[in-house]
Amino acid sequence: MHRKRGSEAIKHFALLPRFAGRLIHDCLSAYFDLKCMHGLCNAHLLRELTFLHEVLQQKWAKRMLDLLLRMHGSVAA
Repeated sequence: MHRKRGSEAIKHFALLPRFAGRLIHDCLSAYFDLKCMHGLCNAHLLRELTFLHEVLQQKWAKRMLDLLLRMHGSVAA
C-alpha cells in the first residue's frame, strides 16, 4: 500500500513502468504517462455516465450509457 495513488505510488512500486501489455484503468492521468497500450474500464465509464445523466441532467450521457449497454448485450449473448 502507498499513501498516494498517482505518479508517486507508480514510481515507488516500479511495476507499472515496466508493464508492456494493455492497461485497463479509470482515466487517472498518471496512468497515461506509462508507455503501454491503454483501455478504459467500462464499469468506471458507466458510473461516470450515470452521474452525468442523473445529477447533471446531461441527456447525451444517457444515450451513451444505453449504447454501451446495448453493445455489451450484443456480444455477451
